[in-house]
Parts: sequence; C-alpha cells; structure tokens
Amino acid sequence: MFASVARIVLFAAFVISSHLVFAQSSTNSPPDPHTLTPRVPPPVVVVAQPPPLPSPPDAPVPDLGSLPAKPDVAGSPVKRFLGKLTPKCLDAVLHTCWSSPTGDPSSVLPKAEREFAKDLEVGDLYFKEKNFDGAESRYLDALNYHPEDSAALFKLAQTEDKLGKIDDARDLFQTYLDRFPDNGPTTALAKKALQRYESMSTRPH
Repeated sequence: MFASVARIVLFAAFVISSHLVFAQSSTNSPPDPHTLTPRVPPPVVVVAQPPPLPSPPDAPVPDLGSLPAKPDVAGSPVKRFLGKLTPKCLDAVLHTCWSSPTGDPSSVLPKAEREFAKDLEVGDLYFKEKNFDGAESRYLDALNYHPEDSAALFKLAQTEDKLGKIDDARDLFQTYLDRFPDNGPTTALAKKALQRYESMSTRPH
C-alpha cells in the first residue's frame, strides 16, 4: 500500500515537472515568423508643390530722352554761395535790394553766433597753416551764418586765390568791392588782386 502511494506521487511529480519544462521552453523559443503580423510602414505624406509663378515680362528700356536731367553740380561751392548772395538792386551804390538774405542780424541766435565765430577762427588757423582746402570749407560755413560779413568774404577770396581758383577769387573780390567799396586796406588789396587777374588774362600765351 505504501509502495503504491509512493509510485503515484513520483508519477505526479514527473508529470508536473514535464509541464514546467515544456512551458519554459515554449516561452524562451523565438516566435514563429509565419504566425507574426507583418508591420505596416507609416504612409508617406507627399506635399504638393505650388506651380511656379510665371516670369514677368522683360522691363522695357526707358527712353533716355524722357528721363529727367541731372541737376547741375558742376558749380563750385563758391559759385553756389555767390548765386544765393547776389541781390537784385535798384541802385548798386545805395544797395537798395529786395532779395538780400533775410533776417535781422540782431535776431541771430546766440548758438549761430558761436558757430560763426568758431568757423571763422578755425578758418584763420587753417589759412595760417596753409591748409587752404580746410580754410575754404570753414569760411563758407561762416558765411552761411553771416553772408554779409566783410571779413569772412575777403578771407574766402584770399583763400580761393591761394588755391589757384582764379575765377572764384575774381568773383569774390569783385563782390567784396561792390558791397564794401570803402573798407580801408582790404579794399585796396581786392583792387590790386583784380588788376593782377586782368594782367594775367591779357598776357600773351
């Protein structure tokens, strides 16, 4: 009786161990490729490109005759200054003018007065150092504040003479004599310069 029970217990243990070994082997074995569901790749999204824009027609070549003319920039700064300065006078001696630069000298702002004095002073320094280009620029700036200043006008004429700009110097000296005919030594120097230019123009080449 005892032996029979022992055989039954051994048989049951064998059956259970066989089931466990089979279950473990089935778990570790690779899956059957025939039983797997194939992976479906994600769909490829194709973005439609817009059609190319039509090319614009070639721009017509403009008629050169219809283009606006370029402004005349050939004039020197001195010529432009004299153009603004030249008045329309009823009497050249009395200087009864109606297009002289407007503005009462007494109404000039203090800042403008300081700028005028600074430009004149720096222009004198440049002239003394023979930097005549710098002096020309500074004297022109000074005359923009005081177009009727006799000292700045005469110094600019001298500077143009030093630069060899005879036409501009002649015009400035003549303008100086027209406006300040009795201004002492500077009037005599202006007349002397004009006489020199006259002799230069009549000298045979």
